[in-house]
Amino acid sequence: MNKVVYTVLMGDYDFIFPPAEIEGDIDYIVFTNRKDFKVKGWVTREIDCSIINTFEPIKANRHIKMLPHKYLQDYDVSIYVDSNIRVMKRIKDLFEDFLASGKDVGLLKHPLRNSVYEEIDACIMLGKVRSKDKLLQEYERYLEAGFKDSAGLTENNVIIRKHHQKDVIEAMNLWWDCFEMSAGRDQISLPYVREKCTLNEYVYPFNTRVENHHFKVYPHKKTIGLLIWVHTFMQKAQ
Repeated sequence: MNKVVYTVLMGDYDFIFPPAEIEGDIDYIVFTNRKDFKVKGWVTREIDCSIINTFEPIKANRHIKMLPHKYLQDYDVSIYVDSNIRVMKRIKDLFEDFLASGKDVGLLKHPLRNSVYEEIDACIMLGKVRSKDKLLQEYERYLEAGFKDSAGLTENNVIIRKHHQKDVIEAMNLWWDCFEMSAGRDQISLPYVREKCTLNEYVYPFNTRVENHHFKVYPHKKTIGLLIWVHTFMQKAQ
């Protein structure tokens, strides 16, 4: 099976780190709108102009994240990682374990919350949504469609998929449709999709925010910039 790790970088949103270990039968691809982008270990694929012209940056990002069957036709199984995730070691082992499981989708358990309801509360409290009402309306829409909010919450910064499987394509298309109508938080809609489509999935007990062999999460670039500014300000104030 052809295996790929991929990420999406729009503009200058994140630092992309080289993979800590390159394993020979795995490709590493960055989809980006930056013509000058180069990082050791990653192959750059410039995002098609039709995608850039059709969607605002966050939607272009999610289109590639959610619909790998449209972008990775030459690969059988993929691992998506957010652009602030560094790929560390033993990715081949992760692929092999996933393939041996017989599952079609692999997800990482959310480290802090267990339900969409809890995630909505957190998003509102942390100011992560433009419209509180739209977020609550989205949740009500899922409940009215029979959503039980019992599948558990996943973090979605790492997703493993046999992305050409029919049931996976159907589920990912539904995820995209939900996202287009949503308040912009893909963690809210994926549990609904997982429950509705009864995906053949495995939820890994580890996550990127605790020490593990495979991935390491870093702050987004704007957060790093803010931390540097605060540190500099405090140093000058002393």
